[in-house]
Formats: sequence, structure tokens, C-alpha cells
Amino acid sequence: MTQAPGIWRVRHVMQRTLLAPLPAEGAATGMVLAALSLTPSLLPRAWALEGVLCGLAMCVGYAVGLIVRAVWRYLEFAVPAPRMRRGWVIGTLSLSGLGLLVGLVRSSAWQNDVRAIMGLPPLDEWYPWRVAAIAIVLFVCVLTMARLFMVLQRAMARPANRLMPRRVSAALGFVAASVVVWTLASGVLLDSALRTMDRTSRELDQWMDDSDAAQARRPESVPLSPVTWESLGRHGRRFIAARSDTAAIRTVAGTVEAQPVRVYVGLSVSDSIATRVDIAFAEMLRRGAFERRVLLITTPTGSGWVDPPAVAALEYLYRGDVATVAVQYSYLPSWLSLLAESAYGSETASALFHRVYSHWRSLPRESRPRLYVHGVSLGALNSGEAVNLYDLVDDPIDGALWVGPPFRSTTWRALVDNRDAGTPMWLPVYRGGSTVRFANQMTTPATLDAPWGRFRILYLQYASDPVSFFDASIAWQQPEWLHEPRGHDVTPRLRWYPLVTMLQLAIDFMSADKSPRGFGHMYSIRDYVKAWAALTDVPGWTPASLDALAEHLATAPCCRDL
Repeated sequence: MTQAPGIWRVRHVMQRTLLAPLPAEGAATGMVLAALSLTPSLLPRAWALEGVLCGLAMCVGYAVGLIVRAVWRYLEFAVPAPRMRRGWVIGTLSLSGLGLLVGLVRSSAWQNDVRAIMGLPPLDEWYPWRVAAIAIVLFVCVLTMARLFMVLQRAMARPANRLMPRRVSAALGFVAASVVVWTLASGVLLDSALRTMDRTSRELDQWMDDSDAAQARRPESVPLSPVTWESLGRHGRRFIAARSDTAAIRTVAGTVEAQPVRVYVGLSVSDSIATRVDIAFAEMLRRGAFERRVLLITTPTGSGWVDPPAVAALEYLYRGDVATVAVQYSYLPSWLSLLAESAYGSETASALFHRVYSHWRSLPRESRPRLYVHGVSLGALNSGEAVNLYDLVDDPIDGALWVGPPFRSTTWRALVDNRDAGTPMWLPVYRGGSTVRFANQMTTPATLDAPWGRFRILYLQYASDPVSFFDASIAWQQPEWLHEPRGHDVTPRLRWYPLVTMLQLAIDFMSADKSPRGFGHMYSIRDYVKAWAALTDVPGWTPASLDALAEHLATAPCCRDL
């Protein structure tokens, strides 16, 4: 049967578009950016992530090459003669292909350089070829989707070809195709993906395993309390189960002053922020949280996770006389929660802080506990936004420990941008350190000349943490943290390349919690101990006893993310 002319035309256009050879400009630029993407960045990358990064860089480079080619032709600049162009194409593709091959061969050595800094074993010899396979598959998939978009654009431009100039109809077709694709992508695919991730994260949060080590340390149920073991969620159960053991505290600290109090309210208890905060506050009153020596408001990450060593270190330092409260606001991973529902986290943190702070300031000053706020990653951002320093002028809290603040933290960014002259971005000094101080693996926050006031803020951050130092502007300008001197945990082989370095840090950002503790976005127990000791001026501890505490916590059950 003979096909209809319209169907034949569509089929012909699709074949001609999908199977068209790659323009030399796009192919060459794509291979150059792919080769550069294999150079080291802040964190080591597994072969799957390296392959994704290499494929994305190739796609971006290909697009850049096509854009330059299109602009050149649109402006009607001179085009080389066919014979000269043939030689230029062969030479350009040969050099860029050779560069990509060299990059693949060298990729293992570059990654091993970063891995050596972080104490990780070297990669095997198959690493480059796994990377190449994933990069090629990803590039082909993206190229196919881009060319299908071109087919759609030409089909939507065809009705206008006889009514207006070709360039105008092509532009209208591009706009129409973009609207269709964006509507489908954002209204169908994106919404569906977010709903699926939310549902999956919710189910994972409620998943219980009776064989889990956390189940063995399950606390006794409290009659009539809405905070049940099941309602805590996965991270809440692990946080409560990982409470510091009084016998272990006595072994390290010599004495025990009280059993640590931990209050955690999961998201499944209520959809209302106010209700969850009310429940948390009632639990604090019932368990005597305001009668402890130290009261800590900690803000979880997007998934509800609270870093175990962050709380355990403070509990040990104060010999158990610590009460900690946290309220969950999301099930999603932090990077997705930051993009999808960032305001909800800050609203929850703000509501909890103001409820606790209002009651705390009503207590007699001589008998109320010392009050601190704390957060890691997205928890640091939301905790920082919850604490309005202007509202605390007449009766400030005792301090804040914010760890690995994300690049979107406005307070952190303002402090770093206005740091004292001559101090690096990755370890700034702000106004001599009289109120705000910064620390990392190699420093102690107390070693500054200026006296540290009663109200103290401490940022714990690593130079190799992409969550703090990612920025879209890295696409077109070199970041300040790459200037000399660099942090000791940043490889000297790291170089800035336009577009490429931003892609590298984006991949590092999404896998930042996979680095070993003490690097990237995973903060070490020793640094938590140093930070809390300096921030709170805890008495009765010497440098040697603090080191012994850090060694004990490194293997203690309370510091394992069960």
C-alpha cells in the first residue's frame, strides 16, 4: 500500500533529522568540554557519576558549538571554502578527540589524587571505560531528544512558511514547540516525578524493620502521648534510639549529671506546623527539658535526618544534662527539598524556635538553661532564617552552631562577603571574631585575638564542601575559594573552566553526603567536639580529654547512623 504524502513527508523529515551527521563545531566543542569535565573537583566521583558528568558536559559543549555556528551563519560571516573547511574539520575533530582520549586515560589518576587526600583506596583500571560508556549513552539519548524537538519545531513552523519569511516562521515554530514541551515537562513529567519522589520518601520514612538495631533501643511508650514510636519516622526513630548512654558518659566524663532528653516530632503526626510545634513543646515540658543545664533546638535536614555526633558530642560534654528538640518538616532529600519546598522548612524552624524562646525568656535568668540552636546543611539554612538577631537584642540566646551552610544561606553569604581583608573565603574572619567565628578540620574556633562575647555564632565548614561553595556564577567566573591559599582538603590540581566547573560542582553537590567523614559535606566527630567545647566554654575538659572523647565517640553506638 502506498503511503500518504503527508505521512511520507513526516517520516522523511524525521529520518533526515535524527540520522544527520554531527556538525563539526558541536562535536569538537562537546569533546573538549567532556575532556575538561574529567579533571578533578572538590570530591571524588564514582564511575557512574563521572560518566553522567562527562555526558552532560559533552551535551553542553555540543550545544555551545551549534549556537556559535548558528550565530556565525546568521550574521553572514565568511565561511571557508569546501577544501579548506574539510581540512579544518579533520584537524579540529582529531585534536579534540585526542584530548578526550587523554582525559579518559588520565581520569583515574586525577580522581585518585582527590581520593588520596581523603584516605580512599585507588580506582581500578576499568574506571575510564565505564565512564566512557555511560557518557556516550547519555549523549546519544539527549541528542535524540533534541532532534525530536527539532522535528516538532519544523512541523509547527510549516503552516506559516507560505505566509511569512522563513526565519520568522522558524522562530514562531520554536516558540510554539517550546511551549508544548515545557507544558508537558513541567505540568506532567515534573509534577509526576515530584509526587512519586514524595510518595516514595514518605513510605521510606515510615518503613520499619524489626531487626534494625534501633528497634533494640526503642524507648518505652508514653500513655496518651501523640508521639508514638511509629510516628517518629525512620530518621526520628534512629535519632531517639541513638541517645547517649549514661554508663558510657560516666566512663569518659567521670560523672553523669542527668539522662539526656531527646524530643522528636515526625511529619506524620500532623500536617499542621503549629500542631507539631505544640506537641513538641508539650513533650519538652512533660520531660523537664527546661530544667536541664543546656537546651538545644536542632533543625533536621530535608529528609528529617539529625547528624548523630552533633548531638552526642554536646551530651557527653555536659555529662548528659542536655535536652534536644527537633521537628520534621519534609521527607525529601535536602537538595530536592531546597528546590521544591524551601520555605516550609524555615517556617517550621521559626515556629519551633519562637515557641521555645518565648517560654525560655520568661524563666528566671539565674535558673534557666543555656539555649543554643543548631543545624546541618539545609538544617543550618532553616535554623539561621528562624533566628532573627534583631529580635534577640534585649535577651539573646547563648549561641548557634551552623554546620555546612548551603550556598543559599543569606546570613552566611553576607558574613563571608564582608569578611576581614586578607582572610580566605573558606575560612573567613568577620570583625575579628568577636561574635561570629568560622572553623574547619585544621583550626580551633577559639584561637583568635578578639574576645568572644557571650552571644556566639560558630560556622563549621570545610573547603571541600560543594554544598557551601556551589554557585551558578561559577559558570562564567572563577570563584574566590579557588584563589591561593586553598584549603588543605582541596587538590592543587583543581582548575576553573567556564561551564565545566559549575557542572562538576553540581554533581559534587548531589553526592556530597557520600564523602568520608572529615571531608566534603560529612563533618567529623572530632570537629563537632572541638566546636561545641569552644562555643559553650564547657568546664572540666582538657585538650587531652577532648581527644579521648572524640576517639570514644568514633565507635560509640550513639554516633552511628543506625
